[in-house]
Amino acid sequence: MNKGEVRSGDRQQVHRRYPIVLDVEYFLTDDRGLVRPGRGRTVSLSSTGALIQPDQPIPPGAFRVQLAVYWPVRQDKAALTLMIHGYATGRGAGGAISVAFWRHKFTTACV
Repeated sequence: MNKGEVRSGDRQQVHRRYPIVLDVEYFLTDDRGLVRPGRGRTVSLSSTGALIQPDQPIPPGAFRVQLAVYWPVRQDKAALTLMIHGYATGRGAGGAISVAFWRHKFTTACV
């Protein structure tokens, strides 16, 4: 496996992970339904997942994750936000969390 590539689950497909750093807001939901909001930055993105560096430490455990990644490009003067639904799949260096996507889409908001 080359640097910058990650393997996705048991399928052993290789997805290139790009070092894209963007602001992100997130909501983590645990098995009891408790929601923990937060902010941070992306460390890297691929077509199937992301590595997120949160501003505050995240406690251990399994979480469903909703991310709002603020895209640096506008469409017809509207800000683009990449909305991602997924789940936490692991931990990286310095408290980063990896997130596997199960749904994502771009949304716009007029500025």
